[in-house]
Amino acid sequence: MTRRLALAGLLTLALAAGCTIGYPTAPLATPSPISTSGPASTSTPGPPTPAVSAPPAGPSAEIEIDITGGPHAGSYRAVAPGGCDSKPAQNKFTVTYADDAAPTGFVALHLVLRDAAMALQDESDDFVAEISLGGAGAGISYTIDPLNGAGGGRVFLETSPFDAALDLSANAPDGAQLELSVLCDFS
Repeated sequence: MTRRLALAGLLTLALAAGCTIGYPTAPLATPSPISTSGPASTSTPGPPTPAVSAPPAGPSAEIEIDITGGPHAGSYRAVAPGGCDSKPAQNKFTVTYADDAAPTGFVALHLVLRDAAMALQDESDDFVAEISLGGAGAGISYTIDPLNGAGGGRVFLETSPFDAALDLSANAPDGAQLELSVLCDFS
């Protein structure tokens, strides 16, 4: 009986933690793909602990990125279950993807459109995009934040009750040109 109560408590905590996270990631993904520092974890022997994982929340995202210039020039594609998050009341739209083992070398994207209403009416430069390519610990990370002097670019957003499409054109601080398209499925 005590074991069932402990398992129920762990499940409740895991679900509560999953419900409060604002930016979902791909299953089995690591949120900081480029970081290689930090001590190795150690564990003490004991009884096995049951694994509890919540399904990804939110609509899935199909992401395509084309990069011209720089060492990682090329085309990349990824699918992120639970990768889109639209918050009209906060005027934000986010796309998140992370997969350290991505076969194409496109390991992470975190895009926050800070003025979604403007991007729905016209183009907006009020966004921040963090893109990691080339594999964990061996690649490059682009941070594009036009309003804070890190590169330049424009984003356009179209939404319907069933889906959303986001198009971003940007110049990274190192001169690489990026074209990003995201299709979100709300169904």
